[in-house]
Order: sequence, then C-alpha cells, then structure tokens
Amino acid sequence: MRRKKGLSIFQKLFIAFLGVGLITLTISGVVRYRAKKGFIERTIKSQLTDSRERSINYFNRTFTIPIKKDLGFIEQSSSLNNFLTSQRDEALLTKPPAERLFLHFTKMPESIYLSSRFIDSKGREKIITVGKKRVRDYATIDHFPNNVLYRRIYSLFERLKEENVGSILFEGPFRYKNNKHTFVIGISKMEPEIGGFGGAIIFLCDLTGYLNYLSDIKFNQIPIAFVFRPDNHVMLSPEKEASPGPDLYQSQEENINDALFVSSSIKLGSNNNVLLNLALIIPRKIFSSELKNALIDSVLIGVCLIIFVGFVAFFISMRLFAKPIEELSRGTGRIGRGDLDYRIKIETHDEIAQLADEFNRMTESLQKTTVSRDMLIQEVNERKRTEEALKESEEKYRTQFEEALDAIFIADAEKGIIVDCNHAASELVGRAKSELVGKHQQILHPPEEIEGEFSRTYKQHLKEKEGQALEAHIITKNGEIRDVSIKANIFEFKGKKFLQGVFRDFTEQKRSEEEKKKLEAQLQRAQKMEVVGTLAGGVAHDLNNILAGLVSYP
Repeated sequence: MRRKKGLSIFQKLFIAFLGVGLITLTISGVVRYRAKKGFIERTIKSQLTDSRERSINYFNRTFTIPIKKDLGFIEQSSSLNNFLTSQRDEALLTKPPAERLFLHFTKMPESIYLSSRFIDSKGREKIITVGKKRVRDYATIDHFPNNVLYRRIYSLFERLKEENVGSILFEGPFRYKNNKHTFVIGISKMEPEIGGFGGAIIFLCDLTGYLNYLSDIKFNQIPIAFVFRPDNHVMLSPEKEASPGPDLYQSQEENINDALFVSSSIKLGSNNNVLLNLALIIPRKIFSSELKNALIDSVLIGVCLIIFVGFVAFFISMRLFAKPIEELSRGTGRIGRGDLDYRIKIETHDEIAQLADEFNRMTESLQKTTVSRDMLIQEVNERKRTEEALKESEEKYRTQFEEALDAIFIADAEKGIIVDCNHAASELVGRAKSELVGKHQQILHPPEEIEGEFSRTYKQHLKEKEGQALEAHIITKNGEIRDVSIKANIFEFKGKKFLQGVFRDFTEQKRSEEEKKKLEAQLQRAQKMEVVGTLAGGVAHDLNNILAGLVSYP
C-alpha cells in the first residue's frame, strides 16, 4: 500500500527552522542577558582570581621565601656563633666577619631589607647595619630611642624570647622614615654553647616595592587593588575617598551591592599570622554600560541572522536535499535487493553524502567478510608475537638490572622518591629493597651531603652534570660511610622524568691507596734514618781516630 504524499523533508525542515527562530526571538532577551551577565562576571572573577594568586605568589617569592632562608642562614652561621662565644679581647677579631654577614643582606640596592641587627639574650644590640653602613650607636632593652621602630623591635624581641629557638615572628606593618610602609621580622637565635635563647636576629623590611606592584594591577586602565593592615587600616587604595568598609577583606569571593571583588590574607612567620589583607575590587558601573551595548548588538545580529539564514536555508534545501535523497532511496533499494556491486553516488559534502558513504562501506564490508576475518586473525597473531617480544625484552632488562654488579637506583626526578633499585643497591647500603622503595633519596647520603631537598650530586646530575661520574659519600643502615662514584642520567617514562644513578663503590680501593701512601711514607722515613745512621757512624769513626792519636801522644 502506497503512502499518501505529504510535505517534503526540506519543507518540514524550513517550517521547523522558522518556528525555532520565532521561539528563540521571544525568549532570547532574558536568556542572552543572563548569559552575557554571567559570562562577564565569571570572566572578571577569573581575572581577579588570577591577579590575586599572582600577587600572593609575588609576595612569597619576594618576601616569604627569601626572609625564611636568610634568617635561617644567619642563625646557623659560624661567624655569628664565633662572635657570640668569643671573649672580650677576641671580639675585635670575630665581630667584623659577623658584621660583613649582616651587611651582605642590606647593602644591595634592590634589597627588601632596610636594616638588620642582632640583639643578645640580655636585650643589648651587638650588630647593626643600615644599607652599606655599620652602625655603632647601640641601644638596650632598658634604654632605647622612643620611636616606632624601636618600640616594634623590642616588642618583637620580647615575643621571640617566649618562643622556641628558630621561631620566626614579625611586627607591623607600620610607617617609618619617608612615610614608608615597613615591618620588622626576626628569628630567635640558639645560644651556641649552652643552648636555649641566645638572642634575636631582626630585619626591617620595606613594603614599598610590593605596594607599587599592587598599584599596577588594573582593569580597563583603572587601579583595583586595596591593601589593609590586620587592624583594618587602609594601606593602599586607588580612590581614598571611596575606600571599602573595614570588613571587606573578610569575604573571599562574594558579590556586594556595587562591586565584584576577591580578597585574601597574606600570612607570614612560624605562626602563620596575617601581615596584610588584599582585596581586588571592580565597581559594577565600569562594565554595566558595556553589558547593555553588547546585549543590544547581539539581539540585532540574532534577528538579522535568523531572517537571512531562513531564506538561504529554503533555497539550499530545495537545491541540495531533494536529488541526493532520491538517489539515496534508489541506491538503498538496490542494495537491499542484493546488488552488492552497486555504489550510491552523491557529490555533495553534507550528512546525506556521509550516509551514502556509510552504505557504500557497508556494502564493501559485506563483500570482504572472509578477507577481513583472515586479516583479523593475522592481526591477532601479530599482536601476540609483539606482546611476547615485549615481555621477553622486559624480562631481559629486569635480569640485567637485577644482576648488575654496580648498584642502580631509579628515582622520581622531581620529587626524589626512590621507585626501584637492584640487588647490588640493597647490599651497598645494607637495606632491603622494601626499605628503600618509596623513600626519599636523602636516605642514601649522610647529612653533610644534603643541600636543601636533595643531595649535592643529585642536584648536579639534574642540571649541568648529567651523565658525568661524581664522587660522593653514602651511608649504610648501620651508619658506615662509604665512598662511591655516581653516574646518573635522566630518562622519561609515561610522561614522567626519572633519574637513574649507577653507584660504584671504591671504598676499599681508596683505603688501599691511602695504605699504600702510608707505607711509602714509612719507607722514606726508614731510608732517611738509614742515611743518618751511616753518617753518624762515619763521624764517630773519624772522631775515634783523632782521640786515639791524642791519647797516645807522649
């Protein structure tokens, strides 16, 4: 029974397209407004968040990390320990090296340190440097200048006395000379001879550079950064008369009535106390007019596009859909009747042509079923041979790795975690493989070989000395120190970098060489003694002859 002919497919598509277009025009105002508004707010929030993270990272790179490193370096320095343990008559010799150490941190033009000082456990200033100069005008806790700097310094000193040795605390921020925003930060120093609190190392730090960096953060050429002290006092504001309220910094990422903003606290010290509160704020009036204009343009463009595309779609559908669909219908009928040699020919480049290509490929697949099956069997066999060869290669490598005479360690190049080692490696350090895998490579070396997070040779192999043999010391489980030569190379596996180190133990060789040198030295001393003995015998013989003549003389 033949179906009654109705609307053609392209007529249905055109009617549906017009219907969708009208519905879209009806609701597009509200939808596009909300979408555009959300997009702009998300974009601005994302930019604000990125700027906030960059600001915090900049502070960490400029202040947090260097200050912790520099204070720790001075606290552990031998020159300061020598000065503290020297007698009064030795101080003239031990004090200059300690002062040069402090000068190193304040003399650089771009240094964040305006001054540095050391205050002993009794509250007496012993070392002061300001810029490139040493200052000898010392104060004590009982008698110091009545200014904001010394009040902050000795307040910090009293707090450090109550903390554990090595604790880092700060005071501020506050304004000092030339109205600069500054803060003081210090570390409690261990008394080198008896332990306990031995004094405080204190830096005066300048925040001007960081505030200048924040003032350059702009949106549409308008500064947007606000900085507050912990007591809510404004330190930086693009428009002082329009400064936000004191509770602004407490919210993280919220909308307020007339602004978009993000905020964060910048923390410092061992107790992670708040130094500054940062807020990046954009008033809505900056982008509201831009949002309105963008929406008007989008609606007008949408209306024009719908009208234009409607007419174009009608004529294209008339030209491109009818003939290809007829050819597709005729071709599928012949293929359905068993004519597998027939191919549907459609010269367009649309979905109908893709559908025709799929029918053609299906026909070819039916013709090549037997060939395809044989090829599939061959491919399966080839894959099995490949897997067996790969397994054999892995077993061969594992055998060579485990039976190598030299110790081999493999570690994550970035983290330093040991991921594998061979039997020789376990014997070298006297630890089972389970005790090594998953541990940091620092476990292989004595403390004096460690520099920061990694051993000295590990860092060198990661950089300029990859592939070179470097001498180092390792420590066994029972504490024995052995001499090794390490040659390491970086390789990549599954997107991660690893460092493979080959450790060759030459402890016995080194001991033999030292023993040989000792025996050679003993031989040389024996030869010298023999020469001296021979010389002494000759002198004694000549002396006896002279004395014999004197005795026999009448």
